[in-house]
Amino acid sequence: MMPLAFVQPENVAAVLLKERPKEIANLTAFLDALEKRHAGIGADKPFVMGLKLEFKLAASRQADAPAVRLTVDPKAPPVRLSEEELKDRFPLTYDTLVEKLQARYSDFKVNRLFHKQRAKLEGDPRLTHIRKLDPFSKNSSTKRFYAPGMVDRFDAHYTKKSATNPTPAAAAGTPAAAAAPKRPKVA
Repeated sequence: MMPLAFVQPENVAAVLLKERPKEIANLTAFLDALEKRHAGIGADKPFVMGLKLEFKLAASRQADAPAVRLTVDPKAPPVRLSEEELKDRFPLTYDTLVEKLQARYSDFKVNRLFHKQRAKLEGDPRLTHIRKLDPFSKNSSTKRFYAPGMVDRFDAHYTKKSATNPTPAAAAGTPAAAAAPKRPKVA
C-alpha cells in the first residue's frame, strides 16, 4: 500500500459547507486520519495522493445551491463535459427540433422566419452545442445539437396548439386526409 497525502494548491479557494453530506464527511475524516498517521514523514520520504473529482451540472431550486454561470471568458476556469453529459444537456438534433416545433405550434412552418430565429438562438451556448467530427481539424464537418429550452424560445413567434385552438383536422375529429370536403354523389 502506498502512503497518501493532500497538498492544497495555493490558488484554490476553500469551500465551506454548512452541512456536509455523509460521503464528504467520511472522505474528510479519512484524509485527516492519513495526515495524522504519516505526520512524521519528511523530505527524505515524500508521498503523493491523487484525487479525481467529477462534477455534474444540474438545476437546483435550493437557496444554498452554488451559482454557476456559463461564460466565454478565457480567464475563467475551464469545465469540460463528457460526450454523455453533452448528449443529456443537448439531446435534440435539427430533425427532432423541427418535430417538436411542429407538434407544439399550429402555425409552424420550416421557412425563412424559422431559420432566421434559429440562427439567432444558435449563438447562445446554453441552447446549442456544435460537435465536430474531428475535433483537431479546423475544417472538420460539424453537427449542431440543441437543448430542450430551445423549443420554448419560439413561443413569441408561433401560436401554441391547445384544446381551444385545434388544427382544422383535429376540430373535425378526423385525420387530416379524411378532413377534406366530400363531393356529393351523382345519380
